[in-house]
Amino acid sequence: MSTSGNFTISFATPESGPSGVDVNDLTPALVALTEIFEQANAGLNRDSANVSLNATSFSAGSLEIDFVLAISVVEMSGAFQFINHAITNAPYLKDLIFGKEGFIEIKKRLKGENPEIIEDQGGDFVLKAKELNMRMPEGMSILLKNDGVNKSTRQFTQTVEKDSIESISVLDNGKELTIIEKGDSDYFGLPNLDKKKRTAVATKELSIVTLAFASGLVWRLKEGENKQASYHMNDEEFMFLVEHGQERFGKGDILKCLVKTTHQTIIDDTEISEEVTKREIVKVHDHQIQGELPI
Repeated sequence: MSTSGNFTISFATPESGPSGVDVNDLTPALVALTEIFEQANAGLNRDSANVSLNATSFSAGSLEIDFVLAISVVEMSGAFQFINHAITNAPYLKDLIFGKEGFIEIKKRLKGENPEIIEDQGGDFVLKAKELNMRMPEGMSILLKNDGVNKSTRQFTQTVEKDSIESISVLDNGKELTIIEKGDSDYFGLPNLDKKKRTAVATKELSIVTLAFASGLVWRLKEGENKQASYHMNDEEFMFLVEHGQERFGKGDILKCLVKTTHQTIIDDTEISEEVTKREIVKVHDHQIQGELPI
């Protein structure tokens, strides 16, 4: 099975100076363009599909190159069906990179900001930033976190900073999908996104050490002989009982509760810069009183 999609890359040249695009500037752009789709295919489809990008024609004036993007599925004894985020539709992959809400446009709108990406209950993902809050498919969340895609798009967009290129437009049947102008390449550095995020949900018995109602409902709790840690209390029903005096606590009391633990490794361009663990109490199932004195 194979699919294909067409698009055009238009390299606008300055009004003054030599006509045409310097070959030394054009070649890296074309290499990086191919690399974008190869890296995206590897991140989304692993070894289950092949991708190819072929130039079909060249136009005069502002240099325009027509491309055909093709994706062919590799037979892998049914393994392909287990890749939930697999994308084998070439026009869709093209839009995922160059569309109005595609990778390039999202990076431009973020202006270098590092967003938070959260998976919601519906299987979609939510991107949150200062000036951008949007839902997106899982495939886009994978591309935004993918080093290979980020590096190749940075190399592609950096060619617009060359003297012989004024801007780069991506067209679909003559309609502009996205445009890259001078200065935009600054927005395409490697993301400081959590590429190593692990979330676990489990029922635990935790003993109360201290409560801190004034600091975001953060409780200091201890699990068995482990060191005490901070937990965010997110059980609204339980907190209602606390606030209305229907729950009293003593040091050492046991809470049997559903705990969500998220480990995040924050990575910048070159190295791990921060490791963060967040613990949340989703639901309190039982409160076992151990002492006599309330906290």
